[in-house]
Amino acid sequence: MLNNLRISNYALIDHLDLGFDSGLTTITGETGAGKSILLGALSLVLGKRADLKVLKNTAQKCIIEATFKIDQLHLTPFFEQHDLDYADETILRREINPNGKSRAFINDTPVTLQVLEQLSSSLIDVHTQYETQNIVQEAYIFQVLDALAQNTEIRQHYTAELASYKSITKERDQLLMQQQQSSQDHEYKTFIYEELVAAQLVAGMQEPLEQRVSSLSQVDAIREHISEALQLLSVEEHGISDQMHRLRSLLQQASQKSSQWEASAGQAQGLLTEMEDLYRSLEHLYETLEGDPEALQTAEEQLKTIYHLQQKHQKQTVEELLTYQSELEQSLEYAADFEGHLTRLNQQLQSLEAQLKDLGLRLHQSREAIIPDFESQMQQLLTWMGMENAQFKVQLETVDSFGAFGMNTAEFMFAGNLGSRFQPLKEVASGGERSRIMLAIKSILAEHQHLPTLIFDEIDTGVSGNISDRMGHIMAAMGKHMQLFAITHLPQVAAKGVQHFKVYKEPYDGQTRTRVKELTTDQRVQEIAQMLSGHAITTAALDQAKELLS
Repeated sequence: MLNNLRISNYALIDHLDLGFDSGLTTITGETGAGKSILLGALSLVLGKRADLKVLKNTAQKCIIEATFKIDQLHLTPFFEQHDLDYADETILRREINPNGKSRAFINDTPVTLQVLEQLSSSLIDVHTQYETQNIVQEAYIFQVLDALAQNTEIRQHYTAELASYKSITKERDQLLMQQQQSSQDHEYKTFIYEELVAAQLVAGMQEPLEQRVSSLSQVDAIREHISEALQLLSVEEHGISDQMHRLRSLLQQASQKSSQWEASAGQAQGLLTEMEDLYRSLEHLYETLEGDPEALQTAEEQLKTIYHLQQKHQKQTVEELLTYQSELEQSLEYAADFEGHLTRLNQQLQSLEAQLKDLGLRLHQSREAIIPDFESQMQQLLTWMGMENAQFKVQLETVDSFGAFGMNTAEFMFAGNLGSRFQPLKEVASGGERSRIMLAIKSILAEHQHLPTLIFDEIDTGVSGNISDRMGHIMAAMGKHMQLFAITHLPQVAAKGVQHFKVYKEPYDGQTRTRVKELTTDQRVQEIAQMLSGHAITTAALDQAKELLS
């Protein structure tokens, strides 16, 4: 239920802070007093779009805040889904800044308008005489029938199985399409896979292979360089080796005459030793360095194959080729199991079809069982609201397909006059007739499920006298099960509220502002008497007002 509504700087409202009770609350006021403004402000906190025109003072922001008690509505999953703090008393807030930007909050957490609207649709339901289209929509018709038939669990089960059925059907259809294209694809993928396997690729093989090819392809040039190096070291008299021996000898002789040359003689000995090691190493390499044309050819062919595959498949490394090879292998394995996979999917679909047919039959039977009583209740209520010659029935038919609501189609049928034939309600009912039909449906539903707070905005337009009194009785009866607001011009309806607010305008600081006040018992007598007789309140009107309130 809506516990509290605070409005600041909206249209003709500077500030309002209203507290509401459970049951039926009536709201009255003269035409143009601002009842639509009140409803417009509430619509903003329910997620509707806004612009700067709503600002009373364009230098200040507009704030609308509504507090709802939601402990009976089982909305915890919604809060968890959107990472919101749950509270039994939840606050919805909307702010419109002077720069035109709008912000929305749920329990002080910023949210999008879409999230705000999703939550508010579970909290409050607004109806006007011109906004009763939902009662002719098939989704709403099934919502009514299933609420009366207590089909919540079966519907949830059916919806879950239908989602699985659609998902597996889509997978099956995609598999069949792949199967149609698989012949050529399979041959091509097999060829590519076998080509990659034949290359005997190994991770990390490319760089050592490139180095081996480089080395084997230049053996002759390397032997020539090493041969020259050996000659440079070993040639007699002028070779580096002879020169180093002479250098060492001279420095040793010098060190024998003066100790200051001992270090230099030691360095010369070290260089000579290293040079002799270098010579032996080069000599060994030269002796073992031989060309291998066959090994070179093999390595070159391997590299050529790698480069070809990399260019062909637009890969940069052997590792990427190996990954591609693995993907092809998995694809070929999956394709090889086409028939088995298709068989498994068809078996699952057969099982789901059987379950859906069973659930669809149960839904149909339970709906069919409650229709006579529902039609009877509707007939009584419509007759009681002055539609004596009107007839109402539910047309429920079975279909072979699995629809969103089962294996049924449903339509509300209506005959407005004596002797008229039944036709779809959406085609023949007037706005006033739809309003009373909607009120009758809601009153029946109120006894069978937790409904969100209802706001009826002048749905009683076009009726008066005894009929308006009866509509007021229906609303009061609904108020025993739920919270209900009725914006009305009818004194008979206004008198039925357990709480009564009056909307009015008053001059203030050179401007006009809209005010709302909760009426005391005496003030209600005056307001209802005025609604009965106009501005000049008569004694008869006061007596009638007291009688209505009693």
